[in-house]
Amino acid sequence: MSANLINTKVTAAIAASEAGDYATALTMLASAKALLAAMPDRQIGDGVTLTWDRAAIDSLLVHFQQRSNAATGITRTKITYTRPTS
Repeated sequence: MSANLINTKVTAAIAASEAGDYATALTMLASAKALLAAMPDRQIGDGVTLTWDRAAIDSLLVHFQQRSNAATGITRTKITYTRPTS
């Protein structure tokens, strides 16, 4: 497993989202996240550290899911019921 594979998945997710194919974007991004879950951050000689922004990937997953839902006509709205006072 390599950083190149993760980058390939993220690049495919971006390309799919640009094409409006949010289902594929979600699949590719979820794959990248699964790969990251098993890959530790790394130190690459001379004090250079390679770290992954896992929170940003989570944010993209939420964003792509919302776009996918909107593209298929599904929307989620929070509704709060307030009981009338007497």
